[in-house]
Amino acid sequence: MGLLRFLFILLIIYLSLKVFTRFILPVVLRITMRRVQNRFYEQNPHLRPEEPRKEGKVTINRVSKEKNSNIPSDIGEYTDYEEVK
Repeated sequence: MGLLRFLFILLIIYLSLKVFTRFILPVVLRITMRRVQNRFYEQNPHLRPEEPRKEGKVTINRVSKEKNSNIPSDIGEYTDYEEVK
């Protein structure tokens, strides 16, 4: 009787783990991954992937015309490149 009870409990544990890993675990992981991804994009909004665009739709992204003034004027002089054969 003790062996049958042990095997029955083992079977119940096995089936419950199988159901858990098949149905419940993917849902829990999906929810957790969404939370982690949202937190990541809140901290790094510049890394957010672009939304997919419909085929044939044209979009124009404007680039600012400000020049980078961080480059010093005395950086050096330009030298022409000559190919030596």
